[in-house]
Amino acid sequence: MTLSVGITGGIGSGKSTVCRLFQLLGVPIYYADNAAKSLMEHNLELRQKIEVALNLPSNLPFEAFKSALGEQIFSHPNQKKKLEALVHPAVASDFDHWLAEQQTPFVLKEAAILFETGSYKTHHHNILVTAPEPVRLARVLARDAHLTEVALRARMATQWTDEQKIKLADFHIDNSGRQLLLPQIFKIYEDLIRRSNSRG
Repeated sequence: MTLSVGITGGIGSGKSTVCRLFQLLGVPIYYADNAAKSLMEHNLELRQKIEVALNLPSNLPFEAFKSALGEQIFSHPNQKKKLEALVHPAVASDFDHWLAEQQTPFVLKEAAILFETGSYKTHHHNILVTAPEPVRLARVLARDAHLTEVALRARMATQWTDEQKIKLADFHIDNSGRQLLLPQIFKIYEDLIRRSNSRG
C-alpha cells in the first residue's frame, strides 16, 4: 500500500531541500503550491469559478489573470478565503489522481500550509521541518535580494508557529544545523517503509 505523507515547514525551514533528498531515495514528491498554479492556468472550469467568485475579467492571458488576482487578494483579504475554498479542493482531487498512479511504499505531498488548512488530516502521516527564526530569516533574505525583512516577517506571521504544528506532526526534522540532516531523513524513510509494509 502506498502511504500518503504530508510534509511542511515554515518559510526558510528548508523543506524543499529535505524533499529533494527524499526524492534521491526514490520517493515521489507532489508539490501542492506548484500544482495550484498549474491548475489555475490549465483547468478552465477552476479558472472560471475563480473569475466569478472574485469578480475578475474573463479570458485574460494568464499573467494578467495572476496580476488581477494578486491585486484582489492584496486589497481585499477576505477574497483569499474565497480563492482557497476553490483551489484547495481542486488540488486535493488532483493529488488523489496522482497518488492512485504511484507504486512506491510512500509518497510526499509538500505544502506550505498543510496544518493551517486542515489537509494534514487526509494523510496517513505528516512530517514537519523546522529551523529557528533567525536561521530562516537569514536563509530567505540571502536567496531573495528583493525581499525586505519586514515583508518576510509579515509572510511568516500568516503561518502557524512551529510549536503549534509540532503537536500535530508524526515526524520532526530539525534543520537548524545542530543535527545532521541525512540521518534524520534515513530514519524516517526506513520507518515509513516499515509502516507501508505492515499495511500490506
